[in-house]
Amino acid sequence: MAKPKILGNLGEGIAASFLASKGYTIVERNWWTRVEGAGRREIDLVCEHQGILVFVEVKTRREGGFQDSLDALDDTKRERLRQAAEAYLDAHNRLDAQWRIDLVAVTAGKKDTGEIRHLQGV
Repeated sequence: MAKPKILGNLGEGIAASFLASKGYTIVERNWWTRVEGAGRREIDLVCEHQGILVFVEVKTRREGGFQDSLDALDDTKRERLRQAAEAYLDAHNRLDAQWRIDLVAVTAGKKDTGEIRHLQGV
């Protein structure tokens, strides 16, 4: 059984390869900052696609697990992602950039099987 961090890293690698195959440029992985009064905020993948900055949350679950990857993105997590995206834009002097937040859900199956779902603009 894979440990959560190992599974998460595996999922992020799968998601990065998947997005690159779709024409996304991976700008950064695991970018994080502290947001005043709110604590640490992290973005799994920062990408660029067709002139738009795309902040990607990667959710990885094992096949047959208890929770679907898509269910893990609740309103609280969405707000934290928005805060992280705005902090990234500010830190990189890109406040005028077009941007969105995407979710890539990876369901890791046995051996090399699995499923990838990409939802834009969550």
